[in-house]
Amino acid sequence: MTRAREQIISLQDTPYYHCMARCVRRAFLFGDDFVTRKNYDHRKQWVVNKIAELSEIFAIDICAYAVMSNHYHLVLKVNVEEGNELSDYDVLKRWTQLFNGNILAKKVLSGKEGLEPGEDFVLAELVKKWRGRLTDISWFMRCLNETIAKMANEEEGIRGRFWEGRFKSQALLDDVAVIACMAYVDLNPVRAAMANTPEESDFTSIQERIRTFGDRKVGRPRKAAVNAQRSEKREKNEGGKFAGLRDLDDETVKDVRLAKFSDVPFHEVFGVGDAVDRGGDHNGSSIKESTGRAAQKLLDPVSRGEGSISLPFYWQDYLVLLDWTGRAIRDDKRGYIPSDAPNILLRLGVHPDNWLDALPKLEEQFHEFMGREDSMKRLGEKLEKKWLKGVGLARRLFGGAEPGVGSVI
Repeated sequence: MTRAREQIISLQDTPYYHCMARCVRRAFLFGDDFVTRKNYDHRKQWVVNKIAELSEIFAIDICAYAVMSNHYHLVLKVNVEEGNELSDYDVLKRWTQLFNGNILAKKVLSGKEGLEPGEDFVLAELVKKWRGRLTDISWFMRCLNETIAKMANEEEGIRGRFWEGRFKSQALLDDVAVIACMAYVDLNPVRAAMANTPEESDFTSIQERIRTFGDRKVGRPRKAAVNAQRSEKREKNEGGKFAGLRDLDDETVKDVRLAKFSDVPFHEVFGVGDAVDRGGDHNGSSIKESTGRAAQKLLDPVSRGEGSISLPFYWQDYLVLLDWTGRAIRDDKRGYIPSDAPNILLRLGVHPDNWLDALPKLEEQFHEFMGREDSMKRLGEKLEKKWLKGVGLARRLFGGAEPGVGSVI
């Protein structure tokens, strides 16, 4: 039976959610459409740009994203603390970037005229309502999907549905569900044989994170690096098999404000030898501090100024896990499981064989909720549900209970 969205998205249970929207009739309206013989790759950038825009407006952190040929994935964290800390003026300013607002909001933002008696009470109610919407995933997805649908219909001069329905969402109940779902999303292009490695996976959060680090290292703008790679793809049009391939250099490439990983402790990044190689001293605290700062800048390319940590694990660990998983799930390497499984799986209490077997099936095996067996059963009791899809897989993949509460993995 269909469950109300407010029961699936419950911030009391978890702030993390996996969301997905698919094109109508599963048509490839973001790629090579075999019906119209047109190419719509440029629309993928529309989605990324809109996600980037909304990430600056909503108090919702983008943990991972991937735009495929007929659907897209998002892993989101609702940042209630950020939403509550916004001033009334900031709430009005952010909301009117999405919608025109009303005359009271325009009055306050213009600063040219004061409010009439009684208008302040009306404005206070509006601010309360809009503040809640800035931490509402349904409003986030509405603003994203509605914009893309209108742009696509306008481009083709047609009317009608673009998406097959409302977005699908899964509550991620614990840390292991978050990292598994992020890996599932970031490796989507690799699993679909659209890319050989995560860094070659266009329109994904993992490529953006890696490029942010790479461009900082070599000193060239991210936009130039992205467009240089995509220019090669335009040349592989197989003699004009699909019409409409655009010069993506004309498209605006925006950076998505991605969620921040936990800080990396100094001893887990560089040993004493590395500090000495950089001209340091074994006992110099200043060397340790400066090297630690350099290490953090190196290993956490998504740290952008101040802000709370959204992801309870390290960027370095996640990158190693993703690379290891990506090598093992390739179709041409089926059955090959490297012996050097990442340490993060051991800390999560996940067996490498179960991880590799279950990761490609996460979306179909779990329905509304994903997490360890005990997390899912607790939520099932709360919702008075006797059965939850995916509990058996959760037991095999994640185990029964968390290895440690409140610790960074």
